[in-house]
Amino acid sequence: MPSKRMMPARAGVKVVTTSRAPGFMARAISRRASTVSGNRWRAPPHRARAPEVGWNGAVLHRELAGLGFTGTYQQVQRFLKPYRAQRKWSELATARFETEPGEQAQVDYGQLQVWIGEQPQTVHLFVFTLGYSRRLFTRGYRNERLATLLDGHERALRRNAEALFPRLRSTAR
Repeated sequence: MPSKRMMPARAGVKVVTTSRAPGFMARAISRRASTVSGNRWRAPPHRARAPEVGWNGAVLHRELAGLGFTGTYQQVQRFLKPYRAQRKWSELATARFETEPGEQAQVDYGQLQVWIGEQPQTVHLFVFTLGYSRRLFTRGYRNERLATLLDGHERALRRNAEALFPRLRSTAR
């Protein structure tokens, strides 16, 4: 057991503090031995277990206690906090669906309320997005009928012909 003068220095407090607090020596010793970054937590098998249980602090604390860890649940939670934040952002990131030029496009309608004169009107926006270049074409229509859908496709293909068919331009000359 460390001396009465060495223990406060290790705990980062003054010697006077230890003499005023009965039982400080026992508390400080148990606190030093139970840090999450200490004993067995840094071992690869236990760190690998965290993602398997979904970074669940209660499960990890229970398993670590079975291995001799004497720390608190809050210590495990504090240790997991940066890993949970990283997991949250990695879940938000999505892989982009890649296609070759001219292979795929996406069409959708959106609605927008605009004021024409004194009355609000609903405008249906035809949105045509090319898969490869993400080039966008939009046009407003009064409805979402088949005739407007075909007209939107025709106008979008005319506008984006160079992006869709790069060789067409060179052969037309």
